[in-house]
Amino acid sequence: MPRERLRLQAGRNIDPSGATADADIVAGYGRCVIEAMAAGRAAYVYDHAGGDGWVTPSTWTRLEAGGFTGRSGLGPIDRDRLLRDLANHSPKMGADNRELARRHHNVLAHAERSSGSLHGPPRRAPARPRPRRWDDSCGSPGPTSATRRGKATA
Repeated sequence: MPRERLRLQAGRNIDPSGATADADIVAGYGRCVIEAMAAGRAAYVYDHAGGDGWVTPSTWTRLEAGGFTGRSGLGPIDRDRLLRDLANHSPKMGADNRELARRHHNVLAHAERSSGSLHGPPRRAPARPRPRRWDDSCGSPGPTSATRRGKATA
């Protein structure tokens, strides 16, 4: 990637959609990476605490399991690796990331899973207990059917 095209924007941004739309590559961590992927941008996991590099179909599972935090153990990112990684950038990465985000971070699928976990499985009304019949069949020492009808047995 030619240096004259490299522009950095650092800091927090409540609505990063404009900056993301202007970028070919988004470097960040956590939700920023998912937002970049959803926008069809190449995503590079990197922050002050470390990095993991490019999100690709082959690295996605490991990076996603770590929350895109840069601590997934894919090795340190030093100056040489960063330059090598940037040289290996491909516009196809954005399209691949868009597909990964669509497949694994679909808002409707998340909402459906979340609503199920919030409410739990459908609840059924408890079964009504059947009235107990105190007679010889239940093995109770109580009165027998004959006694209840007024016929005492001896």
